[in-house]
Amino acid sequence: NPTDFFNQAINSILNQSYPLNQIVLVNDGGREDHTLEMIPDDPRIEYYKKENGGVASARNFAISKASSDFIAFLDQDDFWYEDKIETQIKCIDQQRPKQMVISKIDVLDSENALIKSRQEKINRTFENLMRSNDKINQLIDSNFIYSSGPLIHRSIFEDIGVFDSRFDPHDDWDMYLRIALSGYPIHVVGRSLSIWRFHGKNESQNRIKMARTRQRVLEDKIQRFKSTDYHSMIQIALGKSKLIRINELLYLNKRYRQYRQFFCKWFRDNGRFPSVKSIKRFFTSFFI
Repeated sequence: NPTDFFNQAINSILNQSYPLNQIVLVNDGGREDHTLEMIPDDPRIEYYKKENGGVASARNFAISKASSDFIAFLDQDDFWYEDKIETQIKCIDQQRPKQMVISKIDVLDSENALIKSRQEKINRTFENLMRSNDKINQLIDSNFIYSSGPLIHRSIFEDIGVFDSRFDPHDDWDMYLRIALSGYPIHVVGRSLSIWRFHGKNESQNRIKMARTRQRVLEDKIQRFKSTDYHSMIQIALGKSKLIRINELLYLNKRYRQYRQFFCKWFRDNGRFPSVKSIKRFFTSFFI
């Protein structure tokens, strides 16, 4: 129930153990039939309605209205654990506050049940992250930061710019890459502080659009960060992204024979499978 999700989200903000001075609530072109009735009477809440412009536009609008030193985002389907902000604030180096603090997240479905397959993948990613501390290379390879997780110093947006709507729905990944590649510290909390609710209406379900935009994000970073030590890693990730996009197109267009040929070539060239999902698809393609 969208109403239940909204109430859970807003209450998780209001009930934070760390005192919040300002809560900016942005309605990005949605109906107001019941929205105003659902908003609690709390002086910290500032409600704004704007014309629909997409997620990046809504986040940028919120940034423009925010007055605090640190900014955190929460999508309406998600919610925070009670000590989310407090835990992240404690990680901040007060001598060097310009940084981003991220954390692991838990993944629930619309019935509030843990999605084990996705959760196991996230757990493995963060275990590797905490063990190797190689945040930038991992972030170039794939976006492991979920939008309702980070706490970001507002001056970073002033330095490198806000979310870029050209890269929707990967505008968040684009932002995190710009932060990381620009040299800002990223602190990782190894336990879950937020809930990401995954359901059929998630934007991330559009695989072709995601693959196409991922490629454009990496192309932008190749041009923007030519002089960094990570340029070659970005080039490798871009090559992989192009192959993934071709793979998706072949499978979704039911060109299964070509898909299998492409899959086998990938394995020969890389010595590994693209993903666990791709293995399942490979064998499924023989029977459909």
